[in-house]
Amino acid sequence: MAGAIYEEVMNDNTAYKNWKTLCEGLNPAEIQARFIEMMWPKLIEQARKTLATLLGMNTLPEDRKAQIHEALVLDNLLKQGLKPTPMWRQ
Repeated sequence: MAGAIYEEVMNDNTAYKNWKTLCEGLNPAEIQARFIEMMWPKLIEQARKTLATLLGMNTLPEDRKAQIHEALVLDNLLKQGLKPTPMWRQ
């Protein structure tokens, strides 16, 4: 999500110029990485909601739903400060 936002925002030459000024001395890949590093924490909740919404889609293959479900369960354990154990991978 953060990478997609970067691509969209930086299509504006003024925004890219301003961001590049803030990241003086970095190459384009490092500039993008800095943006993503700054943005991803702000996008976690939206990503969780998007994944949860995907679980309700009839067009999504069941194996993909299982992967999303596992990711959300593991994420929830981490949010609670619990350490995921191998039993969650069964």
